[in-house]
Amino acid sequence: QYAYLCSKLDSMKEGAGTSTGRNRDRYNPLIIVEVALSTALLMNAGLFIILMARYTRFDFSYAAKNLQTVSIDVGGKAIAADSDVGRFFDGLEVRAAHLPGARAATTSGFVMPDGRIVYGEGGAGGLRWLNVKGYTTVSPTYFPTMGIPIVDGRGFEPGDRGTSATVVVVDEVAARELWPGIASPVGRMIKLGDIKSKQPWVRVIGVARATDLLPRKDRDLPSEPQIYALYGRDVNRTRNLIVLGDGKGGQPAQAALSLAIRREVESSAPWLRGPRVRRWLEGFESSRNTTAFIASLFTAFGVFGLALCAVGFYGVLAYVVSRRLRELAMRVALGARRRDLVRVVIRDAAVMALAGVGIGAFLALGVTEPLAEGMFTLRYELVIALVGAEAALFITAVVACLGPLKQAIRADPAEVLRAS
Repeated sequence: QYAYLCSKLDSMKEGAGTSTGRNRDRYNPLIIVEVALSTALLMNAGLFIILMARYTRFDFSYAAKNLQTVSIDVGGKAIAADSDVGRFFDGLEVRAAHLPGARAATTSGFVMPDGRIVYGEGGAGGLRWLNVKGYTTVSPTYFPTMGIPIVDGRGFEPGDRGTSATVVVVDEVAARELWPGIASPVGRMIKLGDIKSKQPWVRVIGVARATDLLPRKDRDLPSEPQIYALYGRDVNRTRNLIVLGDGKGGQPAQAALSLAIRREVESSAPWLRGPRVRRWLEGFESSRNTTAFIASLFTAFGVFGLALCAVGFYGVLAYVVSRRLRELAMRVALGARRRDLVRVVIRDAAVMALAGVGIGAFLALGVTEPLAEGMFTLRYELVIALVGAEAALFITAVVACLGPLKQAIRADPAEVLRAS
């Protein structure tokens, strides 16, 4: 019997071919490429699904859904005198607020300071500064129109516009950074510019709730401080007209209000050619729809790649098991247990899966950077998506191994050796 087994082993070695050929059959490079591509596709699908979930979960804590806005620039020739700029925007705001379907209206602009915003009153640390991109100039109706509540002090009132002094409202983030440890910054003085600038010191009259108008790119960083200023004489020539709709009638009512705003702006400012009125959330919804499309695209290709991987794993492993059936039978005849056969088959699948996932991870990171640029900062999501893609591929490899494993385990050594 020993001589018979030895003769069978010799015939197996003669028919097995070279070790290079055997490894080429066992570790098919095409399957490794499929796994790598599927890893990249599934990882990006997971990332954009996470981004979609972040868009969906974002809480608009102000009246964003019913806002419409249009940018207006009066230029230097349309209105020559600075004193007429304020009257023009105030009149346009009043007329827009009385349009059919409108509840309120306001105007806002953006000013770049000539340095850092500092304060010089109160606090144990002396002067403190905020390095901000700029501050917002608004009309007295800004906070009621936007739906941003005042949590301390008061908001702007029409009487504040009648004075020559400037008053400001800061949000909670700016109040904490400028006046740490102070219960209320109301009444404190602030300078809208560098300490050496000629800008006057102005008084803080209220604190607004910290509100992210749109989702922040990096959730790990705190919200940027916001400062709102109301000038007694506002000469800013580029402003946004913001109109709050009543929220009734759905999309047709919003379209009608948009048309009414455009006609009002054209009649008030005939020098503007085709002013574009847009919904406040237009950019947000465009980014969300783009993200949803990319997520569905990656998901479809990822699932298709996963199916190809399953078929590839099954085909290669079934072929390898059929080629090595005599070897496996001899292992059983010499005392090998079933778990030893399982280890042999699983090892081949694991080598191909690990090689493909390793290559696919680097490929996915290279694809993700340009696609997600400008949307959000992705940190923890990269790890979550990569682990999810790897788990899906390893589960697929294990499921694809079940058929060849069953064939290897159920093979009768006596019949296999007799047939060979």
